Amino acid sequence: MNRRRVALAGADWHLGAVPRQPWGTEFQVDWVQVDRWRPAIVPGNVRSALLAQSEVPDPLVSAQCEASAWVDDRDWWYIREFDLPLAPDERVHLVCEGIDYRSAIFLDDQLIAQHEGMFSHHVHDLTPYLAPSISTHTLAVRVWGSDSLPGPRLSRWERVWAPLASRLQGAPAFPDRMGTLKCQMSFGWDFAPRLRTMGIWDDVYLVVSRGVFIRDAWVHSEIPSPHRAVARVHLTLDADTARSVQMAVVITSESQDISRPLRFTRKFDLHAGSQEVVWDLPIESPRLWSPWDHGQPHLYRLTMRAFDAAASPSNGLATWLALDDTQPLDSLVLDSYTTTFGVRSVRLARNPATPADREDWTFVVNDRPVFIRGANWVPVDALPGRARRADYAALIDLARAVGINMFRVWGGGLREKADFYDLCDRAGILVWQEFPLACAFLDHYPRDAAFRDLLADEAAGIVQALRGRPSLVLWCGGNEFSPHRNRALVETVRQAVTEHDGSRPFHPVSPARGDSHNWRVWHGLAPVSEYQRDQAQFASEFGLQAAPDVLTLRGCLPPDELWPPGPAWTDHKAELVKLDRYAAAFAPDGLGEYVTATQKAQAYGLQVAIEHHRRRKYRCSGVLFWQFNEPWPAISWSVIDHDRRPKLAYHKLTQLYNPVLVSLEYPLRAYAPGETWRASVWLINDLPETIADCALQVTLDDVLVHQAAGLVLHSDSCDREAAMVACTLPADGPWLLRAELRRGEEVVAVSEYDLRYHDEQPVSRWVYWRSRIGEWLMEH
Repeated sequence: MNRRRVALAGADWHLGAVPRQPWGTEFQVDWVQVDRWRPAIVPGNVRSALLAQSEVPDPLVSAQCEASAWVDDRDWWYIREFDLPLAPDERVHLVCEGIDYRSAIFLDDQLIAQHEGMFSHHVHDLTPYLAPSISTHTLAVRVWGSDSLPGPRLSRWERVWAPLASRLQGAPAFPDRMGTLKCQMSFGWDFAPRLRTMGIWDDVYLVVSRGVFIRDAWVHSEIPSPHRAVARVHLTLDADTARSVQMAVVITSESQDISRPLRFTRKFDLHAGSQEVVWDLPIESPRLWSPWDHGQPHLYRLTMRAFDAAASPSNGLATWLALDDTQPLDSLVLDSYTTTFGVRSVRLARNPATPADREDWTFVVNDRPVFIRGANWVPVDALPGRARRADYAALIDLARAVGINMFRVWGGGLREKADFYDLCDRAGILVWQEFPLACAFLDHYPRDAAFRDLLADEAAGIVQALRGRPSLVLWCGGNEFSPHRNRALVETVRQAVTEHDGSRPFHPVSPARGDSHNWRVWHGLAPVSEYQRDQAQFASEFGLQAAPDVLTLRGCLPPDELWPPGPAWTDHKAELVKLDRYAAAFAPDGLGEYVTATQKAQAYGLQVAIEHHRRRKYRCSGVLFWQFNEPWPAISWSVIDHDRRPKLAYHKLTQLYNPVLVSLEYPLRAYAPGETWRASVWLINDLPETIADCALQVTLDDVLVHQAAGLVLHSDSCDREAAMVACTLPADGPWLLRAELRRGEEVVAVSEYDLRYHDEQPVSRWVYWRSRIGEWLMEH
């Protein structure tokens, strides 16, 4: 038989509350005490189910978060029935992709397992618990309320240090979130509400097989020569008894452009229980998976079947033909499995003139350096169980449309659901994946053995879930913590990556040893020209807040608190002093003008930073602005608001993240009418092909001030032209500058500048140096 996958996700679940019990091995099975059962959808969260029944107000609107806090003071049962008739030789495994956070699983009133953690994929053999005479079963999952989450246990010294550390870092030291490895953002962040979610937030299903269960299969590729690749298939096989199996594999192209499938067979002798085997499969003249701006993100599909070798025909031909579903050998199949993979190599290379204490920061994919034009990705919903493939697809399409080629999946967020990574694979967008550790400055995460063991389990689960994804090119230990004070945890994560993957680079934490989180602008109140002093090898965080569209504000703020900005804005994370400081140059008056002013300031800041780093190509090997999306309607650093309305900065990215950029470098200061303005011209090409016969035109208020013809942009290049742009500024007019690069009738690149905008406000040296000290603390 081919594998049967029985979906348990959907609307057939019910949810009920019970009084809280202590977490541990001894607890009362109390589902009979449920107050009342209400329908629930899985994947989901407890709050999303209650919201659907109007039992809590929408926590993403106004200041209604606290109105559902009572949910955390209950424990919750999820329950559903399913029919599963079985043959005598069939086995059943329950696969849970993610339960948040402490849970116990029951089948027909029998305890199957307890689990702590949010991200690790766990598999349970249900076969011993299934009575042959019963075909209808009850699956129940007890989820402990978030008020039962553990906090950090502090030593006497840590209790003495915590108040001083809190004052120095401007945030509570050793906060409650540090005791867990759930989504750190859910405890409240500077762009997200405090919503400590719980529930079955990711997929859950049954797998029905026979004597051998293919527990896991993933592929990583090696490319020993340009015309030959090796697909190294890693299999985890679970046999009910010692037996021989004949494995048969077919590899096809996802793009349907291979004339014939590749077929392979091999015999394995298995012992009872779980074992790992590796099988190398040659691929001649492979099509490579590449990021979208360097080729095609080509995927292969691998389908395998495990046959009972003792019952298969001795000549193996029938087994081979059985890869075609029309062949009558289904009764000999013990299990089957399908996955996708890409043939690609990835490594990090050294940036030119890099100081000795810095790491390598140039991503090299398929032996080609790739300049990164990326963004920081945060969870798409503060209730992550609600995220669906369509949500990911809409945002990834928006990212591709403006030229993004990498997401940094931030360590304060999630290991996203499988659909996110599948869509990145297909879109050719690279992924930098962090583990769930974030923001420990003058404090640190727990150092006890129990926490390290939990981290080892969760990290291993994250690696096992994602290691087969060609889009994933970097593992990172987490966000903004000291790698020295948390060195035992960094080594725990590094060991999980080495043991369960080993095919990708690992970076201990961001920022460290060459990448920068530049918050002198915004948190340090520095002018945006400060970005031009950044000499990092990789710019992995920078940005400014901007208000979302007025329609988005109307949907999340009370009507009487829309204008002027006040407590309702700060409830939705507006940092009003900083917003006013950067928007002041546009002298806004009224709600609409204020929104536009903050968005213009954000767009201008990103332009200055991104163009600066792109002019330093490969001295700086990439940029990741903060942030692409947001988990609720907020006044945040996102360029796409929660309602998916783009801000002005998003539209500016179509210029800034075009693989071909024309950049004008000039002093960022106030200019006077009649003054001669001068700029250097940079032509930057991130594409792997040369672009010849280009013409450049620069206009000021639609008046031509500079032109050049016969320009050649060599592949993967960054060149400053010998001739400068110069013009006399007129007495009036908006002073809008436009640089346009054309090849014939085709517009290759456009960049636009507002010469009247300048940002020269004085900055408090205390605020500025406090942000610089914060940068130092992140790395030490």
